[in-house]
Amino acid sequence: MTTPHFHLGDEVRDALSRGRPVVALESTIIAHGFPYPDNLEMALAVEEEVRRAGAVPATVAVLDGCLRVGLSRAELERVARSPDLPKASIRDLPVLCALGRSAATTVASTAQVAAWAGIDVFVTGGIGGVHRGWEQTLDISADLPALARLSLVVVSAGAKTVLDMAATLEYLETHGVTVLGYGTEVFPGFYLRSTGLPVDARIDSPAEAAAVLRARRALGLPGAVLVANPIPPDDALDEGEFNGWLAQAEADLAAEGVKGKAVTPFLLARLHALSGGRTVAANRALVMNNARLGAAIARCLVGLSAEPEGEGPDGGGGGLAGKPPARGNASAGQPGSPDQVFPDEPAPGLTAGGAAVPAEGPSRPPAEALAGGGTVAALFRRWWALGHDGGRSAMGAPAAPGGSPGGRGR
Repeated sequence: MTTPHFHLGDEVRDALSRGRPVVALESTIIAHGFPYPDNLEMALAVEEEVRRAGAVPATVAVLDGCLRVGLSRAELERVARSPDLPKASIRDLPVLCALGRSAATTVASTAQVAAWAGIDVFVTGGIGGVHRGWEQTLDISADLPALARLSLVVVSAGAKTVLDMAATLEYLETHGVTVLGYGTEVFPGFYLRSTGLPVDARIDSPAEAAAVLRARRALGLPGAVLVANPIPPDDALDEGEFNGWLAQAEADLAAEGVKGKAVTPFLLARLHALSGGRTVAANRALVMNNARLGAAIARCLVGLSAEPEGEGPDGGGGGLAGKPPARGNASAGQPGSPDQVFPDEPAPGLTAGGAAVPAEGPSRPPAEALAGGGTVAALFRRWWALGHDGGRSAMGAPAAPGGSPGGRGR
């Protein structure tokens, strides 16, 4: 994207130009998620976690009318020291750019800017969604239509627990967003490990997440792959105790008449107070956990191993630490399996042998692999079983499938 309103940090620009893994991070969690200086310390810690996991962090914010991707230490501190910095969704970006204003980016706007920059993985704490009482208010986060439109992997600990989880998942299903559970068959609830609601499919390796994004692009499907990564067990909150805090926070919300985009920050602040800071500690833990997973997925998408252990400057290494429990004899990520990312294919949008690789992905399945429908992951496996050639000879648009991919039928 070439515009005076867009700036890549040096580290991010270098990584993207060399085909190295990059992970986008939002800035609303810095400006509104924690008080200063805890927010600055958290932002720096998350960036360092991404680097330790073998990827380059790219925190996004709008500063003085410029969409900045990859903030300097001084810029991170500026965001952290600005409690009145507004949060900006996609609709706000043209106003901010035109008038030279500043704001922290939400999930929706961060995902949009990441897509413009050619970044394939975005890590957040929890996505926004359908608010409780939506039948009267029609209050649905802009995060959801953004996920339905933008092609990237979004790693989160589910949706924020203050939302209507069932309605949020129904929206994602209706709009074709693939929801994967990392090491789980159920959708996590941010502070809670489970909502009891099913995901589209379970995955057990970063390579599987990367493979599903590649398959979506090969099929010509718009929209994101949402990887729902449960908060670590030792950091999760007790559901009964949390529900008590939430009930009180919602009563306070109604009493004060808070509306619109101020609802979620208000509820999170009240939960922080009612829990004695335990929700903030849980929030930090789940973001760090997501950062590690997001970096591993980003590495797989550019053809590196999930974990950088023992690698030199040009990559190579072992598997992901903290891998979720195995489910039988799954072959996830093993050489020769459909979950192994092709090591000789660059990330979409980069170049291969001097030729641009289409943004929708470097490989396309033959039409016979699409017949009969099924989930995206199942279609990808069927393509593999039919004896594909990696799609390297099929760079044109895929033939129309004989059947459309089915939903989870929730």
